Amino acid sequence: MQFEADPRPGLTISCDTQDGVLVVRAHGELDYTTAPVLRSGLDPVWASPPGVAFVLDLDEVSFCDSVGLSELIATLRTAQSAGRPFSLSGVHGGVLRVLTITGLRNVFDIHPTAEDAVRDAPAAPPLPEIVLSSEIVPPGGEPAAT
Repeated sequence: MQFEADPRPGLTISCDTQDGVLVVRAHGELDYTTAPVLRSGLDPVWASPPGVAFVLDLDEVSFCDSVGLSELIATLRTAQSAGRPFSLSGVHGGVLRVLTITGLRNVFDIHPTAEDAVRDAPAAPPLPEIVLSSEIVPPGGEPAAT
C-alpha cells in the first residue's frame, strides 16, 4: 500500500472591473505556498491609474495562515502608501477568525460581499484634462497667424 500526501488546493486569482472598481477574487487557500500567487495576482491593481479603488474578495478562500495574513497586511500597507482605496469582502470562517484573533478585523475595511464593497468604494478622482494644440510656436516666438 502506498500513501501520498493530498495535493494542496492552491490559490487562483481573477480580476475584473465593476463600476470603475477593480475586484480581485481569490479562490482556494492563502498560505505560505500561495502567498506569491496573491502578490502577483495584484499586479493589475498596482498597474492601474492612481486612485482607482480595489476590492479583494475572499469569499472563496477556505484557509489563511500567518504568511497569508502577512500578505494581506502587506497589501494594505502598499495600498495605503499609494493612496489607493482598498477593502476586503467575503471574509468568513477561518479567515475571519484569524483577523479577529489578531485584532486586525478592525484594521481592514471589510464588507459582506464584493458588490457591497464596490457600492461603498470612493469614486476615482477624475483624470486631468489634457488639451492638445495643433499650433506650432517657434521657441520664443508668437503663434503663427492663420
